[in-house]
Amino acid sequence: MIDFKSINAAALPRLGNLLPRWLPGGRTEAGEYVCASLEGGQGRSCSVNLGTCMWGDFATGAKGGDPVSLLAAIRGVKQGEAARELARDLGLEVDKPARNNRRRVVASYDYLGPDGQLVFQVTRWEPKTFTQRRPDGNGGWINSVKGIELVPYRLPSVIQARAVFIVEGEKDAEALAALGLAATCNAQGAGKWRAEYNRYFAGKRVCILPDNDAAGRKHARDVARQLHGLAEVVKVIELPGLPPKGDVSDWLAAGGKRESLLEMVKAAPAWEPSVEAPSDQETAGGAQDKGKPIRLINGAMSAAVDACEAILARPDLPTEYRTFQRGGQLVRVATLPASAMADGVSRPAGAVVIMEAQKAFLMDVLGRFASFEKFNVRDDTWKPANPPKELAETIQARAGLWPVPPLRGVVACPTMRTDGSLLLTPGYDAASGYFMAHGLHAEVPDAPGLADARAALAALADLLSGFAFVEPLDCSVALALILTAVARPALASVPVFAITSPVRGSGKSTLLDIAAVIATGRRSAVLSATSDYAELDKRLVGCLLSGDAIVNLDNINGNLRSDLLCQATTSEAVKVRPLGASSQVEIPNTALWSANGNNLALSGDLSRRAVLCRLDPGMERPEERSFTFDPVARAMECRAEYVAAALTVMRAYITAGRPGLGLSPFGSFERWSGMVRAAMVWAGAADPCESRAAVMEDDPEATLLRSLVAAWWDRFGRTPRTVKEIVRAGEEDDCPLAEVLHDIAGEGRAINTRRLGWWLRRQAGRIVNGLKLVQYGSVSGTAQWKMLPGGE
Repeated sequence: MIDFKSINAAALPRLGNLLPRWLPGGRTEAGEYVCASLEGGQGRSCSVNLGTCMWGDFATGAKGGDPVSLLAAIRGVKQGEAARELARDLGLEVDKPARNNRRRVVASYDYLGPDGQLVFQVTRWEPKTFTQRRPDGNGGWINSVKGIELVPYRLPSVIQARAVFIVEGEKDAEALAALGLAATCNAQGAGKWRAEYNRYFAGKRVCILPDNDAAGRKHARDVARQLHGLAEVVKVIELPGLPPKGDVSDWLAAGGKRESLLEMVKAAPAWEPSVEAPSDQETAGGAQDKGKPIRLINGAMSAAVDACEAILARPDLPTEYRTFQRGGQLVRVATLPASAMADGVSRPAGAVVIMEAQKAFLMDVLGRFASFEKFNVRDDTWKPANPPKELAETIQARAGLWPVPPLRGVVACPTMRTDGSLLLTPGYDAASGYFMAHGLHAEVPDAPGLADARAALAALADLLSGFAFVEPLDCSVALALILTAVARPALASVPVFAITSPVRGSGKSTLLDIAAVIATGRRSAVLSATSDYAELDKRLVGCLLSGDAIVNLDNINGNLRSDLLCQATTSEAVKVRPLGASSQVEIPNTALWSANGNNLALSGDLSRRAVLCRLDPGMERPEERSFTFDPVARAMECRAEYVAAALTVMRAYITAGRPGLGLSPFGSFERWSGMVRAAMVWAGAADPCESRAAVMEDDPEATLLRSLVAAWWDRFGRTPRTVKEIVRAGEEDDCPLAEVLHDIAGEGRAINTRRLGWWLRRQAGRIVNGLKLVQYGSVSGTAQWKMLPGGE
């Protein structure tokens, strides 16, 4: 006799997997599976309740209340034949067992891979036991899962979901799936979570529902600890009113509702390791509890690599051993033990930098926090082994598949996110991608007002009282420098801060160091001046790769021009080629760039990307001045107060609703203008962007272009000319072009026509004095140039 009751009972929790195969093209909606008809397809005429299997096809009037009757209607066969097909599919015995208490299958659960293909199956027997088996490829089973890569339950739905529940058993996962919720578990229950599962939960919102017993709670903590920092958020909720050893299925059976569960999830705080009991990660002598050994088996490299990647992705590793990904590379956060000079960039002791996680580093981390075993054929036992270098090499080669969190940059003080919220807690912040490498506590008012902002700005201005600013505008630029240094993670791009004076010893580098000390706790990285553009670019690349928060291009003599610096100033990410590499990597732009020099001038496109602070002590030897206090030492001593002051100015403006001020736009720096600049002007400071006029006026290329435009218009008017014709005209007696052409492309007594041609291309379309230079066709393949009014 066919055991319809057992077959239906086993199929009911599996409907979420069975229905897409029986009725392809349908969808889950409000606890039901809906489709066009008993042949599937998109529509709503046919529906199946995922909790009870009450079904109906409204087009034909067919209906029923169990999986067997539904399959019979779909196949067009008798229910006995449908029951036998369903039993075979579920791995069940078809007929009722004889009354001899013989063990029988009551349920089976398919574990599918990312591609939806069956990987293995968990079978539940009565009396209650569980076994695992995998398909043999010929329609049968192998009663073992040894040698295959295990996966979490209902993995395809986990991959597609934004939020996932993790429970302790397949029955619980099916109960939640029947409510339209993505849910999963691991095979074999509590304590059997595998590290290679973690990567499937990267960036997801995870809620863990433990069973009501000690083993369930420990299992929940262990899973949460592995996913913390990898998932967007992890929450652990102990359901109310559960009996001893109860689970979410018991909670639902007692009347728990989907809406109530989601409300609990919404109200629950994020799980944090710091609030949990000690995990016994550390044992006597500092040795690590390395957990279950990773076995090195020929033909199972991918499983070992997955397990190793899960170790590297653990958020509870000490900071110095954590691994991140940045610009297509595995990287780590390191603190320099002593001041160092590398590639023309000087960094102070204690500077936090981003370094490549090289193969030897990965092997060291794996050796410290994991154990490995290799089978010894002679002894017929597993023996301890070192992590093989092939594992580290394979991990490095898996760019795009790494489960480790992305790292945008490193911040050394409390700061702000892009939405204006405060970022105060040390450690990795998944929302922003920044690692908070500080222990600083800054007290910022919850709802600061205008008076608070003005008081905070006055405190920062008092710190700068010893500097010889030319005008109050220059002090405003210096204050903007401090606010920008603190809020840099919230800003997509920030202008270059140029600091100039007519004489050395005026405090240019000191001013930048004050901002650096407040934001990072130490002086800034110093990029040595060089007139070699290629060498300058190499040094800039080094700063970008190292993630330097503040970079000071120090002691620039004369003009500063750099296409890479222009790109690094306005782009959220910059493509660079690391030294010795053949390919480029894309690096997030997180630095604040500053340049200082005597009578500093910024050339070309860089001039429109900068604000200018001018210092003038008005004396021959300003380095011999005496001051009432050391501003750098005071900034270090009262660092928390100054960070809080900077954040208060900006938070007050945001709290006030960002009132409009009618400020002129500052292209490429809209977010900086709307957060730093606007907050300062609102609090009563001068607009730092008013300094841009002086920068543009002092641009050497703009000065040359103005001279060329005037001389060209006087000599040629609208008549187009080739470069050679321009040079010949400049050789005429008393021609106004001669001097400016020599300034642009002079080479001895001659004019370098190639250099002049490149210079004209760089200035094409730029309007000065109401005129612009444009390329105007060609003669015999040679480009012609013409001067036109700016509006044409």
